[in-house]
Amino acid sequence: MADIPIEVLLTEDHDAIDVLFDAYLQAKAVGPREAAEAFERYSHHLEEHMLCEEEVIPAALERLSDRERAEMPHLFEEHDILRTFLARITKGLLAGTDCETDERLLYEELHEHNGREEIHMYPHLDALLSLNEKRQIDKKIPL
Repeated sequence: MADIPIEVLLTEDHDAIDVLFDAYLQAKAVGPREAAEAFERYSHHLEEHMLCEEEVIPAALERLSDRERAEMPHLFEEHDILRTFLARITKGLLAGTDCETDERLLYEELHEHNGREEIHMYPHLDALLSLNEKRQIDKKIPL
């Protein structure tokens, strides 16, 4: 396991996901097949990131006090909103329809969500997670 704090690892993965979204937008200019392939890479990486968070982090957050936990937004529920946009864009790409509105909404929702995670959740993780939980995250984040 790397000696990178989990907070940094997850935040850097947010940045890597952004790079994949930019690559998708560039691929749209090349052609529909390239766009679909680039969006698949982006979508897969984002899904892996969300699954990692959902599988490992909730148990750690239970170790927070009720007051600390109550201050956190419903971050995991927001993953469902993101998945809805991913599915709509994937469907649109397969149908050859314009996805620009959904792309913009996904981008905005994801960046608001990521900001909330980076402010409200990630700073607690290194103190809350067990070594085994940290190893799970380290193995699942594809940096």
